Amino acid sequence: MHNRFWSNVASVVSGSAVAQAIPIIGSIALARVYAPEAFGSYSIWVGLVLILAVIATLRLEMALAVIDEGENRLEAVHLVAVTAVFVGIGMGSCIAALWFYKLVLSSFHTPMLILALIFAAIMTAISDTWQSWAAADGAYPTLIHIRIAQAAAIFATQFGGAFISSTPETLILGHMTGLVIALCIACWRLPMPLPSIQGLPRRLRSFWSAQSRFPLLALPADAISSICSQLPILIVSSRFGTESAGILALTIRVLGAPIALLGRAVLDVFRRYAADAYRRKGNCRSEYISIFSVLLFCSVLFVICTFLFAEPIFRIAFGPQWAMSGLLAIWLAPLFALRFIASPLSYVFYIAGKQNIDLLWQIGLLIVLLCALWLPNSMNSAVIAYSYAYSIMYLIYLGLSYRSSKGIK
Repeated sequence: MHNRFWSNVASVVSGSAVAQAIPIIGSIALARVYAPEAFGSYSIWVGLVLILAVIATLRLEMALAVIDEGENRLEAVHLVAVTAVFVGIGMGSCIAALWFYKLVLSSFHTPMLILALIFAAIMTAISDTWQSWAAADGAYPTLIHIRIAQAAAIFATQFGGAFISSTPETLILGHMTGLVIALCIACWRLPMPLPSIQGLPRRLRSFWSAQSRFPLLALPADAISSICSQLPILIVSSRFGTESAGILALTIRVLGAPIALLGRAVLDVFRRYAADAYRRKGNCRSEYISIFSVLLFCSVLFVICTFLFAEPIFRIAFGPQWAMSGLLAIWLAPLFALRFIASPLSYVFYIAGKQNIDLLWQIGLLIVLLCALWLPNSMNSAVIAYSYAYSIMYLIYLGLSYRSSKGIK
């Protein structure tokens, strides 16, 4: 199991690296053909799409790995996709009504942009569902191809469209076209028969009832998690100025990129193995310990390398004006090391049906981080307090997730 697990992780990491590199490199090319104003409007639109896409699935796609493989899981995929469509249409109706009465979204001047927003949110939600299905089934090559296709298609259509019109609408249209292309490739690589409409309302109610912990607990927990991820930049900017926030933002970006890449790959593979073990044995303790041991070893190496080389690397790579980022990296290294361990293993809460514990922890985390960032009198003290507070919370998180892996009710 151990060798096969890390072989699958390596496969997903390689594909994810390509998928993430495409928009990073592509943004350099797009910046030469689109004005900053166009990027600004497009960024607002994409941010709303991502938020609405999470709401559209009600986080039910996270349940796919804990459902038995085969017809039961395929039925669940059907119902999650149908949920995304229904919820998306419902949100679209509400947003359109608010826009009509000029209560929100005044920057969107035409109904077509509202329609584009909802269409893209539904397509993103369905694409996320397909990727979760591929990961749950262990179809890692398909998962990689979907991610690469989506990133490449979005960039290609946006860059090509710039030669016709370099407006925000072109970026939005390119984004939607890329989503459609990626979903077509997903359908080709991982075909899904059309769902039966017979007894659909009853099947939906039954599915929502059986998986009610995901929309009731996982959805608000993920929302709070998103807020927590933005807190340090927002608070440091408001208290100590944009220059300090910029230095901190670069540090978090550089430290977080490799951690997020490998951590997501581990999660994509771990949730399948852990969910299978939990169904067979009633616990996934041995799988948890096995993955924890390897992640811990990698995290220790990460911290040591950061302590030894962060300052000179930041100074050489980004210039003397960014030398402070190297020092911040040293202070934040324990936090990112613990995040690398805790984030993939936190899926145990979903497997064990302990989303309520995750939600309570997220609420506690929000309160602790607000105090850590607001009470200190200097930026350096605030970053150190933030790192220590978050690290302690992650240690608690690991303890709670390990307890859940043992199948304790």
